[in-house]
Amino acid sequence: MLTNGLGVSFIRTVDFDRFVSELRESEPGEALRTIASVREVVKEVEPLKVGEARSAGHSWDEIALFLGSSRQAVHRKYRHLDEGGGRRRMITLDREAQSALTVAGEVATRYGVHRVDVGHLFVGLVEDGGPASGPVLAALGTAEPARLLFGDPPVEAEKRKKRLSGNSDDLRTALRVAIDVARWTRSKHIGRGHLLAATLSFPSPVTDALSEHGLNTEDLRQKVVDLL
Repeated sequence: MLTNGLGVSFIRTVDFDRFVSELRESEPGEALRTIASVREVVKEVEPLKVGEARSAGHSWDEIALFLGSSRQAVHRKYRHLDEGGGRRRMITLDREAQSALTVAGEVATRYGVHRVDVGHLFVGLVEDGGPASGPVLAALGTAEPARLLFGDPPVEAEKRKKRLSGNSDDLRTALRVAIDVARWTRSKHIGRGHLLAATLSFPSPVTDALSEHGLNTEDLRQKVVDLL
């Protein structure tokens, strides 16, 4: 599947889906020429948009999330565009948030899934504890978040068949929303609470499962935000 990294769900259109479908079905030579043309467009437009993002106040962490890449790779490639000055306050992931993403990967591995999604992040955040998870734990009662979303983990033999290969679109969306939550709460960094609020902020398997369990995800999100 072709993706544009973080925020793909905001820009994907029927025309884009049709383009991808036609590209897959086209004759190999024609498809490769089209791919080469797309690469030329990306090569031209990407640095322009990275520069605009820096001027608009986005941090290198944010831009890396947008592009679905690492901060180091993006900064190394585009640091020459950074002229400094006149930008808004930068927001970066704090250590707890970075740790939460690692835990999300561990949850995905536990369930034998090759891509980390917003459900794995939610489960990791709630299981890992912290003040922001209090309202969610209280609302869940005795229900275990992992079993609520995914059921029982697969047997060990099945888990070994899977290897993590990246992040899903809904996880990238959650990370983008977490940036917005951090800005709205005037936070200097994105923490676990911002990530947890983000997992409750848009339709996903997380909000579906919680709603089916009889919980109001909007109320839960507000209670989490109130603790930030």
